[in-house]
Amino acid sequence: EERLIDLSFAEDIGDGDHTTLCCIPSDAMGKSQLIIKEDGVLAGIEVAKKVFKCFDPEMQVEVFINDGAKVKKGDVAMVVTGRVRSLLQTERLMLNIMQRMSGIATMTSKYVERLEGTKTRVLDTRKTTPGMRMLEKQAVKIGGGCNHRIGLFDMILLKDNHVDFAGGIANAINRCHEYLKEKGLDLKIEIEVRNFDELQQAIDCGGINRIMLDNFSVTDNKKAVESRCYELTGHFGAKVVDDQQVTFQELCCLPAGFFGRIEFCLLQFGEQVVRSLIDHTAAPVCHRTGNAGRQEGLAQARIAGEQQIGGFFRERLGIAPAGVIGLFHDGPDIHA
Repeated sequence: EERLIDLSFAEDIGDGDHTTLCCIPSDAMGKSQLIIKEDGVLAGIEVAKKVFKCFDPEMQVEVFINDGAKVKKGDVAMVVTGRVRSLLQTERLMLNIMQRMSGIATMTSKYVERLEGTKTRVLDTRKTTPGMRMLEKQAVKIGGGCNHRIGLFDMILLKDNHVDFAGGIANAINRCHEYLKEKGLDLKIEIEVRNFDELQQAIDCGGINRIMLDNFSVTDNKKAVESRCYELTGHFGAKVVDDQQVTFQELCCLPAGFFGRIEFCLLQFGEQVVRSLIDHTAAPVCHRTGNAGRQEGLAQARIAGEQQIGGFFRERLGIAPAGVIGLFHDGPDIHA
């Protein structure tokens, strides 16, 4: 986290925030408060505290709402006291992190609630924002989801490319065990299957911890899931999530949006100077490929801006944070 914070400050401030430096006296002191502008699940408070401490150890943070709490519009999550220059130079990084993490936690919690009463758990993926994977996966857990593998190093996931190159399901599994024994590694093995024939081959071969049913239809999912530990990936809508009686429901990560409405209010010399720093609508990642998809994504972003990230776009088009969503695909899902 410290490395990410340092890099983020270098990216944003560069050789200095010249606007602040030319306008704000170095000894000016003030307070800022974090106001929630939209209902959801709060995430990123602990990281925000590190942001302030890394930039200016003399900044004081008073937290009123902790990570994982459900928040409502108008809630004050924290108050920060310190040099006005420090408040102004840290606010954007703090907001970017908290918006993204809160968005992930909020969307995760919605699907966790839908699955309440079942044995199904919501997983994240590796489709994360470069450099922010640990924060985004942390947000998934705050929202009630479960972390899948962190990277390519902590689990073996045999996908279609690996299986085809190895010459089949059994060959791929056997090569895994040979490799793990040779390297002295203790890693779980998961295998992706594309049809019932591959599913039966995986069951017959054994020696695996989890089977992923890749892009099975709803009917085939129900047929396949009987007593084993399966993971689903593919084209799932909310109704499908309601119906699945599986062990893991993997929701593909698309880094598409933010919590959206957090306001940082600067209180200086007893006078409240409300700075509406964020009423932000991030462009959704379109689920079509190519230039047409990019153009559609831009069009969706403009519409979303006009409608203040309306519920339709959040629930149906996938304006959602990285880490958990990607259910409404018009194009192929590439699980990585």
